[in-house]
Amino acid sequence: MGYTTLAIEECPVSDAEYMGYLEEISKAGVRAKQLIAQLMTFSRRDSHEAEVIRTDTLVQDAFRMIKTALPAAIEFKLEVEPGLPPVRANQVKLHQVITNLVINARDAIDGFGQVVLQARCRDVPRCLCTSCQQSFSGDHIEFTVSDSGKGIADEHLVTIFEPFFSTKEVGKGTGMGLSMVHGLVHSHNGHIRVESAPGEGSRFSVYLPVYREIDAPAAGSEAAETAPLPRAANGGGTILLVDDEKAITRMLGDLLGRYGYLCVEAHSPAHALALFLNDPDGFDLVISDQVMPQMEGLELARRMLARRPGLPIILCTGFSGEIGDQDVVKAGLKGLLEKPIDLKQLLGMVEELLVRPGGDSSRSSA
Repeated sequence: MGYTTLAIEECPVSDAEYMGYLEEISKAGVRAKQLIAQLMTFSRRDSHEAEVIRTDTLVQDAFRMIKTALPAAIEFKLEVEPGLPPVRANQVKLHQVITNLVINARDAIDGFGQVVLQARCRDVPRCLCTSCQQSFSGDHIEFTVSDSGKGIADEHLVTIFEPFFSTKEVGKGTGMGLSMVHGLVHSHNGHIRVESAPGEGSRFSVYLPVYREIDAPAAGSEAAETAPLPRAANGGGTILLVDDEKAITRMLGDLLGRYGYLCVEAHSPAHALALFLNDPDGFDLVISDQVMPQMEGLELARRMLARRPGLPIILCTGFSGEIGDQDVVKAGLKGLLEKPIDLKQLLGMVEELLVRPGGDSSRSSA
């Protein structure tokens, strides 16, 4: 994906044919990235920023948005119990759960039918989760999506939440929708119940624990990076790139070299530490992978910072649930990037760390 971005930047605008080829490669890379993210969600290694949210507002907003995706032949109804208590969840992720369930309900209906979205508070007696087969009970908010579709055979109820399993025709489903629902719901300490029979429709119920705390922490937000790649960096600097995959450091070196930065590659934590200790003041910035043989990037950063406090270090990881923003701040790092690395975001972060007003780098102005 990184090399494709670089190739698109260099491709003449007049060469529409090759630009089209590169854009198709880029789209395929994005689809692969999304699929990996879905698998990570299923395996519960995906992190999420949670906040205390009003469940009635969430469901009503979801209903209004999803309604436009349903054909006129399907009646879409909303039933919300008044005075619902809040839940602690990621609003976007929970919206995604509801959307996936409604779209599945839509696809289960052939012709005319009905889909009902409900939300209510329930004191759940001890019962079994259909997707994880664990028992649960207590006060929960129940989100239910029921349909008048073709239903699900008993033998499929135990497999519908598995990745890539689908009862839809070939080409009409990836088999990831319900597996994502499984991962997202359980990452919120929730559970799922499914009631269905062939020819009698289906009822999917999601249960999230009622939030009882008085004070809720503020929700974090992330702005999407939409600006084009900057055309030039105002200052230089020497950057140490650390990753056990040579293709990654080579791509980052090519990119950063185009914008005036001198890059030194290290393909193991030991090699990186040796280069750093040989000249602790020789690097203006370190960009390191987190998961590497023998030593994690976080430990490498700690050792470098112990020798030179204040050294700007950016950590990169392919496992978003492994390390969070709090770990980054606590360790004294300057940033965290998820793989595959967004080159626009990386360039912006590097320029912010190394370039001062007037074009001076961090080392030259120190």
